[in-house]
Amino acid sequence: MKHTPQIFAKKISSEKKNEWSQMEEMFVGLMLFFVAFSAMLLTIINSSGDSLTGVLSQKQEMSETAEGYKQVRSDLYKEMNNNFTMQWGTWGASINKADLAVQFFNPDCSRVNAQSEDGEKPSEVFFQPGKYQLTDYAKKILREFVPKYVGILTSDEFKDHIIEIRIEGHTSSDWRRNSTSEENYLGNLALSQKRARSVIAYLIELKLEEVDMETDEDPFEVLRGENWSWLQKRITANGLSSSQTITDKLTNKEDQACSRRVVFRVVTDGDAQLQKLLEQGG
Repeated sequence: MKHTPQIFAKKISSEKKNEWSQMEEMFVGLMLFFVAFSAMLLTIINSSGDSLTGVLSQKQEMSETAEGYKQVRSDLYKEMNNNFTMQWGTWGASINKADLAVQFFNPDCSRVNAQSEDGEKPSEVFFQPGKYQLTDYAKKILREFVPKYVGILTSDEFKDHIIEIRIEGHTSSDWRRNSTSEENYLGNLALSQKRARSVIAYLIELKLEEVDMETDEDPFEVLRGENWSWLQKRITANGLSSSQTITDKLTNKEDQACSRRVVFRVVTDGDAQLQKLLEQGG
């Protein structure tokens, strides 16, 4: 019995030791947890910071691209208007500032205020109904328009910014009597493509036209040499059928006369850069 207190004390000491050992393990475990949690939190914060930095950087890049894009388009618009202001009405043409689309309408379009040499509204058209061959009226206009137009696009100020020159053929939704809307669309699709191609074929004719030996003038020099190589990589024929008809604002119905048109549309590198940035952001 004399040894009982000593044994009991040892037992208490042992239990306290185990208790402290368990507390120590728990404390170490909590410390490890907090260290791991802190590391994870820092990673998330850093990651969020990187993401935020990336987003801000991309936003800045998009803003700079958009500004450059708008400046090039604005300068192109001004240059074309300065060169063609006197001719837009005579040709029955107009330029859209938003997309630089130069549209040539037939004289029967209500938007056209063209006058012939005798002061009357011309009756000629770019193409006869259902035909894709250019009329003499169309060729006359293209001979006047194309050299200056190509001269502007191939100038040092703009040529590096242009990636495509789209020649577009547009038709009304009308085709043949008793035909379905699908037949109308397909018929006009083939016709509009042939018309766009006819415009490019005529540009080639102008390129091959011989110099006037009497005057030694070469109005189509701008279509030759390096400029033609540049054009070939960018000019395309696009038949759009009746996919982009024009609506009469008064009747809210299709204006068939104005829907029939030829369009020269410029695509700049700004369009491609913005699309690329948008895809990266998505």
